[in-house]
Amino acid sequence: MRLLADTHLLLWWLAGGVGLTKSARAFLADTSNQVYFSAASIWEVSIKAALGKIEADPSEMLDIGPACVGSYATAGSSSRSV
Repeated sequence: MRLLADTHLLLWWLAGGVGLTKSARAFLADTSNQVYFSAASIWEVSIKAALGKIEADPSEMLDIGPACVGSYATAGSSSRSV
């Protein structure tokens, strides 16, 4: 299954699953699923970090983790198999 995730899900995932439901964590852990994050999410996090609203390094978001295999599916979107 494919999922286009929003910025909140990206931030919660990067924070170790804080804020995610049990079913969301299970979906993300299922390696047969593909999770897509928009480049706009990186942009949004960059702005919020620059304004001091959150502590985040947007460059770290380009590498979700060693278990993830990434490829660019379409311009402006990042595909991550989790």
